[in-house]
Amino acid sequence: MTDNRSLTDEEIFSRIDVLPPYYALRDVALDEHGELTASVGIEQPLGAEIGPISGAEAGRHLAIAGSVAAAFQHPNEGRFHFLATDAEMRRAKKVPDTATALTLRASGRMVDKRTAHAIVTAETEEGRPVCSMSCYYAIVAYDLMRQFFAEHCAPTPESSGNPYVELLEPANVDIAGGHIELDLGEISASACAGHFDGLPAMPVAYLMSNVTAATGRLLRRQTGDDQLRFSIAEGSVRADGLAFAGETVRLRGEHQGTRYGNEWVYLEAFATDDKRVGAVHLKIAVASSD
Repeated sequence: MTDNRSLTDEEIFSRIDVLPPYYALRDVALDEHGELTASVGIEQPLGAEIGPISGAEAGRHLAIAGSVAAAFQHPNEGRFHFLATDAEMRRAKKVPDTATALTLRASGRMVDKRTAHAIVTAETEEGRPVCSMSCYYAIVAYDLMRQFFAEHCAPTPESSGNPYVELLEPANVDIAGGHIELDLGEISASACAGHFDGLPAMPVAYLMSNVTAATGRLLRRQTGDDQLRFSIAEGSVRADGLAFAGETVRLRGEHQGTRYGNEWVYLEAFATDDKRVGAVHLKIAVASSD
């Protein structure tokens, strides 16, 4: 039997630059082999997705758990940004429709002094698998990050709630010929609460929540089924940069077709001045209407 050491929030936040409410892990522990366990509640409404958790919210919690596991493998104990740059997520084949919380297990390693990698799994409290993620992180020191992006530094607003339980209301949606363009408008600092301290930036996973909602709009238009429901069977995410508070964000995507009963969708996200901040390629399983 391995011994688990409980980690305090103070220990964790001294190593990563993600804070509540974006950070939502509970009961975090590390065993003698460096494997991390944690629990997390399910917060975000599913919309058109099939439960127990949306793909984007799962990605958020898994990526954070992986960053914590990786941070405790870093040879230095200072505070660093672990920026998720490339992630692959897969949903288990048979997933329960409902759950109120998930158990996460993560193992991290240093690839080199500027790169980390983590493997993370999520299961229900009863031990039924839900999804897994492989994620690479770019590591940037806390002070260096603020030197790079000094023009975007701003006081972190006090959080009056959890902005991550709701989607942004798009200012404009244009769908035609299997393509979608959606304008999310200007990002407020309050919409970036907990990400990051004094450098508010839109979290990639929260951006992906809005991407997933755009996917639902596109598929409903393509199929003509306004009640269509789906799950993300696989997702590949590439984060190229950050959309900071005060910048505008726009999504562009296309339905790439149907293969072996699954829908394939590709979407990109751009910030002010057409700066690409991320791209996602999704394999979508549409629920049967029977």
